[in-house]
Amino acid sequence: MKHIRHLLTAAAGIALTLALSACQLSEILPKRETEAPLPGGTGITPAVTTAAFDPATADLTKYVTLGNYKGIAVEDKAAPLTDEAFDAQLTAYLNSLNVRAKITDRKTAENDTVVMDYVGTLDGVAFAGGTAQGQSITLNDRSGYIDGFAQGLIGVTPGETVKLDLTFPTDYHATDLAGKAVVFTVTVHYILGDVIPAERTDAYITEATEGEFTSFAEFSAFYRGYLDDSAADDAHRTALSTLFETVFENTVFHSVPAELTEFYYVQNKAQYESYAAAYGVPYETVLQSFGLTEASLRAEAEKLAKQDLVFFSLVQAEGLTVTDAEYTEELAILAAGAGTSAAELEAYYGKDYISDVILWNKMMDMLYSYANVSK
Repeated sequence: MKHIRHLLTAAAGIALTLALSACQLSEILPKRETEAPLPGGTGITPAVTTAAFDPATADLTKYVTLGNYKGIAVEDKAAPLTDEAFDAQLTAYLNSLNVRAKITDRKTAENDTVVMDYVGTLDGVAFAGGTAQGQSITLNDRSGYIDGFAQGLIGVTPGETVKLDLTFPTDYHATDLAGKAVVFTVTVHYILGDVIPAERTDAYITEATEGEFTSFAEFSAFYRGYLDDSAADDAHRTALSTLFETVFENTVFHSVPAELTEFYYVQNKAQYESYAAAYGVPYETVLQSFGLTEASLRAEAEKLAKQDLVFFSLVQAEGLTVTDAEYTEELAILAAGAGTSAAELEAYYGKDYISDVILWNKMMDMLYSYANVSK
């Protein structure tokens, strides 16, 4: 498993907003016919359009009266990780690695799974999406690659590089490649063998991390630090959530703009309608699958509208803004957490939406600075 430090720490990062993944939906809905990847493979939801009522610029004093938001008592403390709990989590993690033997002393055969690098060229020039490293492929007609690719790797000795003269199907989704003759230069590194039983040894952790860690003791110390940091992050997020919930409960709502509630209702309904269309099932079936009704959708929309009123009331009360420098810095952090570039994230969400996310984080930091925190 390459770059395990990066994989673990990235998994603990905070993204913007998370959409339900296809695997979650597949547990309650039929499988989709197609899957459209999001930019950068982030799995995050796109930016929303602007509501008719804009709480960022409106006079909110006629809608809400903020209660106390300073000096709120909150706990920000993770439970200590006992040696027994750590040992159990370490065992579970090691068992999840599924490290497989690397076979290099025979030729590949049909139905083998091999790890390879490849470069695809059209008229001698590498084309977009045609280059990859460390990819696995099962050598049969269900490989997912174009005809001839998997078949051309049967009988290859690991370490060998072969050239495959292939032709893309005429109905290929990338029209610039459809029907075109190309050459793939493929290097087969090894054949995947059986799963190696997890062991608490230097040799096993070296294999499991592809040399990133060569000492099991070093890996164990790193993993314990990761778990401690994750627990601290979880405790901090819980503290922030508790703070905002308390401020929300302390707020007096005089009225809620109907335009804002309707905006969130339409937005939420559209999301579930898109699930229904993608899975080919009735909209009502999707709602039932999630335990929702039209009434609960409207109730959730009103709650979101109220949260906006509290959020922007706090922003206005404290005169919070996002400077250009802050935007650039925080955009880079958000993009890294989402696994994409700053430019892609901004293009996907829009600058206004990302600015609001940054402003939200700034508001939460402000609440935390005013809180009576016990650690």
